[in-house]
Amino acid sequence: MINSSKILSIVIPTYNRGNLLDKQLSWAIESIGDRWDSIELLVCDNASDDNTLEVCAKWIEYLSDNIRVFRNDSNVGLVKNCLLGLERATGKFAWLVGDDDNVTVEAVDVICNAIKINQDAGVFLLNHRYVSGIDNSIIIPKFYQVLEDVNIPKQAVSSFSKLLFNHDIRGILFITANVLNREYALQFIENNPPQDELLIAYPMLLSAGLATNHGFYLIAQCLVDCTAYLSSWRDQEKYVQFEAIPKTLLLFKQLGVDKQAIMVSMKKQYENLNSIKDAFYLMRKNPFYLTSSEFKVWAKRKLLQRNLEKKVLA
Repeated sequence: MINSSKILSIVIPTYNRGNLLDKQLSWAIESIGDRWDSIELLVCDNASDDNTLEVCAKWIEYLSDNIRVFRNDSNVGLVKNCLLGLERATGKFAWLVGDDDNVTVEAVDVICNAIKINQDAGVFLLNHRYVSGIDNSIIIPKFYQVLEDVNIPKQAVSSFSKLLFNHDIRGILFITANVLNREYALQFIENNPPQDELLIAYPMLLSAGLATNHGFYLIAQCLVDCTAYLSSWRDQEKYVQFEAIPKTLLLFKQLGVDKQAIMVSMKKQYENLNSIKDAFYLMRKNPFYLTSSEFKVWAKRKLLQRNLEKKVLA
């Protein structure tokens, strides 16, 4: 259902981070300001067993009908919880905000002003910084290297391809940096249901699908911090980098994205994978390397890389 009175749904998926959720809800209220007539706030609790229920109860008492809280019967995983948030929201646009992501107070104002300019965009891409979760140092001060907003209302495939040429694909993977047109998103999900194997990278495909099919609006101002080394899927990092993202990039071909743009992104994913030359060096150094699990994993990923690149160029 789309509620015509709500232009934006701020949806906060959460799991066992009650104290962080508490801070994020405080940020949301400050950022929304007096816009409650056009903005709704939702929490999607993934069956937490910490103090999340108490935190939500406190804010329900304070906000009354201005907040809606949903609790899953069991932990369905990050991405499925996000997709449930899209279904439960009622606004025209849905902004899935991580419970631990730092977002500027002016973010809602900036996004709402951008929506006024392009009310039919498939996705709003939010510029963001890349910050170390170890010492808070800034790794990348500005992810998208643009000086002013970029508005691509129609025929966006070539513009999106150009975006891939110049920027790391993981900016689109970062869920909090994408504000989705909810109607278009639900249609895309229905027509392109996520594969369980690639579920972790599905938000990237969803944003790309909306951008290429319906246009996008890139906000130049940095509104969010993406924190390195503290991802909720940190334990799957190598799988995401070397398998889930590259396989999802192949699906971009179905969206009409330029083959060379896909190849640029693909090669970036495999930058840190040992070369064949490296493998020969390790073989000479360790005669048992060929029978090791390390070699088998490397060989599987190297073969996947070559096969995917062939399919992209086919």
